[in-house]
Amino acid sequence: MFLEMNGYRLEAPEVDAVETMLAIAARKRDEKELSAWLKKNAVRWPIKSA
Repeated sequence: MFLEMNGYRLEAPEVDAVETMLAIAARKRDEKELSAWLKKNAVRWPIKSA
């Protein structure tokens, strides 16, 4: 939701996204790693105007 609200969408495979979120929740990855992962897997998406 956060990405979409800011004009991005996640392009990562679902399995990768789930594993990444579980690793964050288990504190196996930190903020820097999540940031790098998001930069790699989020793409700019045009925002539709009403």
